[in-house]
Amino acid sequence: MISFPVLFINLLSIGMVLGVAIAVWAVRRKQAAKQLLVVMCFLLFWSITSFGEMVSSSMTMKIVWRNLGQIGIFYTPVAVLSFVSAYTGYWKRWIRRLIIWSGAFQTVGILLVLTDFYHHWIRTSLTLVEGSYYKTLVVETTILAKVLISTNFFLLLISFILVGFFIITTPAKMKQQTTSLLLGMAIPIVYAMVKTVSNERFMEMLPISGVFAISCFCILFGIQRFDLLKLAPLAREQAFKFLGEGIIICDAESVILDMNNAAQKIFGSDLQQVGFTLNRLIPNWKEVSSQTGRRSYTFEFEGCTFSAEFYPIIYRKRDVAGTIILVHDVTLLRKRSELLRIRAEIDGLTGLYNRQTFIEKVEEQLDSAENPVHLIYFDIDHFKHINDTYGHRAGDAVLEAMGQLIKDEVDASYITGRFGGEEFVIFSAEATAEQVLSCAQR
Repeated sequence: MISFPVLFINLLSIGMVLGVAIAVWAVRRKQAAKQLLVVMCFLLFWSITSFGEMVSSSMTMKIVWRNLGQIGIFYTPVAVLSFVSAYTGYWKRWIRRLIIWSGAFQTVGILLVLTDFYHHWIRTSLTLVEGSYYKTLVVETTILAKVLISTNFFLLLISFILVGFFIITTPAKMKQQTTSLLLGMAIPIVYAMVKTVSNERFMEMLPISGVFAISCFCILFGIQRFDLLKLAPLAREQAFKFLGEGIIICDAESVILDMNNAAQKIFGSDLQQVGFTLNRLIPNWKEVSSQTGRRSYTFEFEGCTFSAEFYPIIYRKRDVAGTIILVHDVTLLRKRSELLRIRAEIDGLTGLYNRQTFIEKVEEQLDSAENPVHLIYFDIDHFKHINDTYGHRAGDAVLEAMGQLIKDEVDASYITGRFGGEEFVIFSAEATAEQVLSCAQR
């Protein structure tokens, strides 16, 4: 009969793994969350099958549970390496190949275990031993099985080294969250090595799956306390969430990982759809979001004008881990700038170019003109008499009417301006002499 402490420890491990899986599912859009969720699924399967083996009384059922448990045992290290690669961003292409090859190699081991005709390639004998707390299945393995088990430890060791190196190179604020991850990995690795060396005889009341409770506690603590799966540290969460400017965070492959409330108000909350929108609005989106230098772009979206500034997230002094994009609504600023430009260039009374702007526009065309150019220069007769007799408001009305008349009668290719008080000019670098004379007569 299995004692209560043994049952409690192992059921606690299953519960803790399930708790971490639920916590990761809640933040599944965050960096490396999907990979960690896969790890938790394999750990959960491993924990359940290990518990099933422990509580089974017959040798047949123990073998069934042990064989099924090999799926979790052999695939968990591969999933852990995939998660660590996504989390740290190190050597993605090289590690991706290693994951594919190691996953295929581990699959061979699983198939041999589950096949009646070839399982002797993995095991030489199975013995049911009466332990202090429950009956234990002792397995004598072949050289091939030892190679497969060594591969598991090799993959876990690589993952452990990558996380350790990441702690050394990461900013101080993120060391806490990464350390919790490192502890969560170290505990089951060390325990599994001791268990394997002792041929399952070390601490019989606590199988390897039972240690997952401690490991998952470290990971769950990192998720809840130190914001483990986010690119931005927890201390900046409030600023990130409530800052009035839109903030978008994407990884080195231009995939959007997160954005604050201001950005969601602009583009919506669907991260994938926002990625499609920015890819359409910003030229060379993928290249821009993976460059090391700062970039700025202006684009139109739903009747408004926005400015996007790209700031690369650099680690190891040269590699780009991702990009922070600040999005500003510059619609009002652009309208004000355009209004100031118009006020600086346009005569407020007539709506024509003022003297200085007219000269600048004409000089630009003179530099490139190849044919004869033409200028009409005229004034309003007896304008002083109008002002003196009817007042300056009447004079202003005459100037305003003259400006409107010129805009109505003159082609858009002409440059028109108010040159002085009642003096006006019309310039053309395209029209012929006949056309300009006809304009002047009108």
